[in-house]
Amino acid sequence: MKKIFSNYKSYIVCLIVIVGAIVIVNTMKNSYAAVSDSAIDKSNVISSTFSTNYTNTNVNYIGDAGASAEFKSIFATPKSLKTSDNKKALYLFIKNQDIATNEKLFEHLQDNPTKINDRGLSYIIAHGYNEVNNINTVFTNSTYKNSYGTLSDAAKQQYVTQMAIWLYIYKNKSSFTDYCKNDSCDFSVSAGTAIASLSANEVTSLIENLGKKTDYKWLNYILKLVEEANTYKANTNVDPKMKNLSVDFNLNADYTKLISGIITPVSQSDNSNYMYYSVSIKDENNYGAYIVDEENNKITNMTKMSGSFKVVIPLKEDVTTMNLSSVVVTITGKYVYTASTYAFRVTKDIDKHSNFSDVLQGVETTTTSVSFKAPNFTKISKLDAANGKELPGATLVITKKDNDNFKEEWVSTEEPHYSFLDNGKYQLCETIAPKGYKKKEECIDFEVDGTKVVGVTMKNEVEIENTGATSSKTLIIIGSLVLILGAGTIVLVKKTSKKNAI
Repeated sequence: MKKIFSNYKSYIVCLIVIVGAIVIVNTMKNSYAAVSDSAIDKSNVISSTFSTNYTNTNVNYIGDAGASAEFKSIFATPKSLKTSDNKKALYLFIKNQDIATNEKLFEHLQDNPTKINDRGLSYIIAHGYNEVNNINTVFTNSTYKNSYGTLSDAAKQQYVTQMAIWLYIYKNKSSFTDYCKNDSCDFSVSAGTAIASLSANEVTSLIENLGKKTDYKWLNYILKLVEEANTYKANTNVDPKMKNLSVDFNLNADYTKLISGIITPVSQSDNSNYMYYSVSIKDENNYGAYIVDEENNKITNMTKMSGSFKVVIPLKEDVTTMNLSSVVVTITGKYVYTASTYAFRVTKDIDKHSNFSDVLQGVETTTTSVSFKAPNFTKISKLDAANGKELPGATLVITKKDNDNFKEEWVSTEEPHYSFLDNGKYQLCETIAPKGYKKKEECIDFEVDGTKVVGVTMKNEVEIENTGATSSKTLIIIGSLVLILGAGTIVLVKKTSKKNAI
């Protein structure tokens, strides 16, 4: 009895373990991380000693626009503050107002770089002036461009971005306690002081007023970057995904190319941090697939794209030798990884005097992809059996063996008929033959499995007249005419003979 009870206890323990495992598996199945660590691209983050290319040039566009003399100095920023290779933009935390007069060197210490987890700050760096993204930025936003004009000047774009960073930090300085001690992130009259001369709201109002001037409307881009950063910071949807696509293909007019409809890749979620997409084509059979824009101009640079495109696949003369599904198109969306920017501190200084203490640089990025294959199709040829040419005038119908509701019917022309059919077993039948040809009584079975272009051919023989029957009819008619003529001749001869006898 004890043994039986002991066995029951073992069974119960096993059952509990199994149920627990099922619960854990289901829980895991319904939860996911926004981006896995392995998917994050950190190539835009400096990872070794670097120097800046700044050489004592600064701009003060807000001051130029008409700020009071008292505040002009606080809006000066480096015109171009980049790494010495000129590829990565650096952004000053403007709590230190002294502008460097020489090239500065930066180095990672044990606690450097400092990772800053603020999603709004990441948004500004990624959607302002930077080397990673020039597609989906505040400057490419069509609504803003219509209101504030096109801003393509790199110095002005960098100025906008630096001012937006400063104003965003000032508005949210409670989140930047390590960087804003003693009010050092405030807009101060004199560099290095702790006296806040303008509040964040006063700075905003100042920029709004100056942005009403015709030549300085573009200053509003500063405010828009800050507004979007605050909105984005509050958005918890950070799961980047590209929306799945349903792509239609058709043949061109002379049946030499397979062309897709217009494809417009969009982000399924996390639209605010979606930057651009790239396209790659796997064409293992070397059919020569390529992409074009909406005006059919060939696109050669597929690495950083926006808008729409179409896929084109040239067709061989004998398309039945092709497997078009071997052409695979992959669309990869590029996203800013939302919560990571980096700060660096000066560790080596050529002139032995540090003017920068904290510099922002770098955002992590990630990608997500969707793919689709080109479809194969079915080529139906209705031929003259004698000369092998396409035969017009036949009424043909395709039915699917496992679907009574499927029916495709057409009248043949001097060109083959092309049909995009789902996988399955089909039957081709002729219901009306072309005039002068025998009707094809036997249907043709064929199968579509998506692995190749299927070719189906149906031939018609010319309908031959019965020459023997025709000859008999002709002889009967001729014989009848001869008999009639003969009888008439006999009657005429008799009448003539009687007349002569009298």
